[in-house]
Formats: sequence, C-alpha cells, structure tokens
Amino acid sequence: MAKIQDVLARNEELAEHVIGPASDEIDRLRQFPRKNIEALGQAGVLGLMVPEQYEGLNGGLTELVFTLWRFWRAAARLRPWLSLCITARRQ
Repeated sequence: MAKIQDVLARNEELAEHVIGPASDEIDRLRQFPRKNIEALGQAGVLGLMVPEQYEGLNGGLTELVFTLWRFWRAAARLRPWLSLCITARRQ
C-alpha cells in the first residue's frame, strides 16, 4: 500500500505537470476533466481520505488541505471540482 508521503509527492508532480497545464483548455472547452480524475486515482490521491479498512490511506485534514492547496496554486479554476472529488470519497 502506498504511503501518504508518496501520494503527496505524486500530488506535487500532478499539480505541476498535468492538472495545471490542462486547466485552461478544460475551462475553455467546458469539459469534465476525466483524464485529470483518472490521473488522481492512479496516483492514489482519491484514496487519501478513505479509511484503511477500505484500502485507503486514512489521511486527515492536514493532508487534505495540503493536497487541495497545491492544486489551487496550480489551477485556480479547478477548485470546485477538486474539492468535490476528494471530499466526496469521505462521506
């Protein structure tokens, strides 16, 4: 199982090289960012707040805030869907 630190490091790479660069085109075309969601899932970011008993990372608010903050810096327009995708997994 991946460690939280590994996922947060991959999160940095995604924000810089995938999410950020694609944000303007996604916004311009008004598309759902399916490729970005898939990349987040493959990197383990979507499992950040999922309990360990369901094969998640059991992360806390600190990790969630760091993850969202990093994406907000990379692509401010993507704030609403990132918040929904990451926190919806917790409910």
